[in-house]
Amino acid sequence: MRAIALVMFSLMALSCSGQIEDIESLSRKAREGDLRSGRELVLAMGAENRERSLKAYRAVLSLGEIARPQLYRGLKSSDRRVFESSAAALGSIGSQDSVPLLIDALKEEGQRRYAAAWALGEIGSMDGVPILVEAIQSEDDVLRKTAVRALVKIGPEVEDDVIPVLRNEVDQKAQRAAVRVLGEIKGPGAVSLLEAVDGDNRDAAVWALGRIGAPGSLLTLIDALNDERWVVRRQAAEALGNLENVDAVEALRLALEDPEPVVREWAARSLETLAGVQTLYRDEDGQMVPPYNLYR
Repeated sequence: MRAIALVMFSLMALSCSGQIEDIESLSRKAREGDLRSGRELVLAMGAENRERSLKAYRAVLSLGEIARPQLYRGLKSSDRRVFESSAAALGSIGSQDSVPLLIDALKEEGQRRYAAAWALGEIGSMDGVPILVEAIQSEDDVLRKTAVRALVKIGPEVEDDVIPVLRNEVDQKAQRAAVRVLGEIKGPGAVSLLEAVDGDNRDAAVWALGRIGAPGSLLTLIDALNDERWVVRRQAAEALGNLENVDAVEALRLALEDPEPVVREWAARSLETLAGVQTLYRDEDGQMVPPYNLYR
């Protein structure tokens, strides 16, 4: 039985080896201009065998612009793995010419559309911003989060396109996604709207205000230290440290008596930032301790 098992293992190894060699052959022929080999290489990215699919993906990336026409065909594939890999490869190659087709691909229901959103972020074209703004309002959690990342990757120029979503008080998920983008890009034009955000997204808005660091947000953040929800108070305690305004010291000292240990810890940490000296807080066991060093 052991001898049979060894023979079977050897045959499987030879089979896998043959597949890998086949990818190398396809890559070589595609580089020489053979269109059929290029098509086969793109289709191989959707192989169930992970080693084969990764080998094909790397080979396609090594072809660069040569592979672009075949990747466009891949965007129209009904195979979701081929679609996803084709979109991802176009994003990694970074061709601006790919943007219109990636926008169309992002509209395709039933596909792994997050891959097209990711690719648009990698390419960084402003032409992709409107469809990505639509995507952050999607019910698809993965697509929404990927679109947030893509908009952040594109940068501060997306601020004006994202701000209208921030005004959407009905769709809380979409509003939270907009808050995330605006906080990450540190959009100054969103400050007044972020200060007005209430309800379930106030914690995210407070975080974003801390990221942006607008001096005029001081009173809003101090007020947030008194919110009934500890998650908002915790974000406010951190944000006030980021603001680096000594006028927050008194409010943060009061926050050292907050009923939630995590709020007390962040108040102590922010006080250290503002005062430059170690501040103790009462932990959950009632012991006076320094805040945990985030960089240790």
